Amino acid sequence: MNDKKEICEICGKHTPSYNSILISQEKGHKLVCLPCYNKDMSEAVGVEYEHVELHPILLKDAVNVEHTFYFAVQLQADNLLIETFELIDNQPAGYKFKIGGNVEDGLFVLFSKLYEKMLKGINKKHIHMSRETGSWQIHRDEDGNDVVRGRITADLESDDSMNTPLIVVDGKEITWKEFGRMLMTFEGGNFKIQMFDPYDEME
Repeated sequence: MNDKKEICEICGKHTPSYNSILISQEKGHKLVCLPCYNKDMSEAVGVEYEHVELHPILLKDAVNVEHTFYFAVQLQADNLLIETFELIDNQPAGYKFKIGGNVEDGLFVLFSKLYEKMLKGINKKHIHMSRETGSWQIHRDEDGNDVVRGRITADLESDDSMNTPLIVVDGKEITWKEFGRMLMTFEGGNFKIQMFDPYDEME
């Protein structure tokens, strides 16, 4: 993993890029670590908030593979947002979850809800590697349903990243072409696409 860190322009401390934010100014941008940003935000909106760093945790998924989750906590006016993610080359990738709530709810109340969401998310298996084809296939659940849930992002490795999606399922990056190949298994059948707000629980 790339250990490159940025320097906060308020406190001067080194901080990982995922634990910082760029603030727009008249002359460009200013990079600020989240502890400094949250302190300034709490003073600006008049809410009581003391920043607490959440240390990485290790969880195992449905097939007993370990995943290390990092956290970023950001105050947004009187709301608190907690994001958790894996890291690849020091950038958020793989599994990602987030939750938001009123700052008065408290960090650890929100963290408990997020933790439940994480456990629920990583303990569901949606794809498996086919031994016959050597490619990813949609996994049939315990009720006999062919269900796949994931996250849509941009494929930065493609020639047209602005218009080429990348699907992240079970923490794995699936190209649009690979995903299309997975769907061809159901050629001639019907399917339903369900979109949900990132703050919602994954069913």
